[in-house]
Amino acid sequence: MSSKYLVEFYFKTLLIGIIVTLVVCLFFEYESFTKYLISFEFGEFFVSFIWYIAYGALIATVSQLVFFAYLFINPLGLSIFKSFWKVIQIFIIIVAIVDMVYLRLLRFDMDTTQIATFIWVPILIIITAIIISYFKNKQSETNVIVPALFFMIVMTIVALIPFLKVDDTRWLTRSIFAILACNAFQLLALPSYIEKSEQRLKNRAQMKNK
Repeated sequence: MSSKYLVEFYFKTLLIGIIVTLVVCLFFEYESFTKYLISFEFGEFFVSFIWYIAYGALIATVSQLVFFAYLFINPLGLSIFKSFWKVIQIFIIIVAIVDMVYLRLLRFDMDTTQIATFIWVPILIIITAIIISYFKNKQSETNVIVPALFFMIVMTIVALIPFLKVDDTRWLTRSIFAILACNAFQLLALPSYIEKSEQRLKNRAQMKNK
């Protein structure tokens, strides 16, 4: 991918992260954000607004780091494990989901009454992963459901690790929607950016040959 499209790809991901974070925080961060808008305390609202913009940009950047790590891991795994790579990915997906739920319950000694405050996180990740993987598979000429599920589940959990270690689930709420949105955009949009970049290089080569 050329530098022009790489920069465009980065800033679009950044914008998605910021917008999703702001929308989510308007709904879920009443005390620290929404109430200032409702009560016309624009000074406090502006400070919170800038803080959540910065937070959304940070989340989008983390998502991009995770995505480019995946672009390295997937071909590496394929070159080492060959046809077994899909089976290994499925195993890692299962382990990641179980590990995320079990370790959090164990870490914070949650009982059954507290599970509902967290169980929506893996459910949301799995449902989103299935939907995005379906569209990714339709987009591709080969079957890419397993790699897409691996990225949308395992790499999303990796990006969420710092927030899974915090007892306050508000950090998860602030982060998970933006990470999922950024991950989904990157997974689905990358082929079109590569295609545009290759087309630009072809056009340049044709112009030089004239």
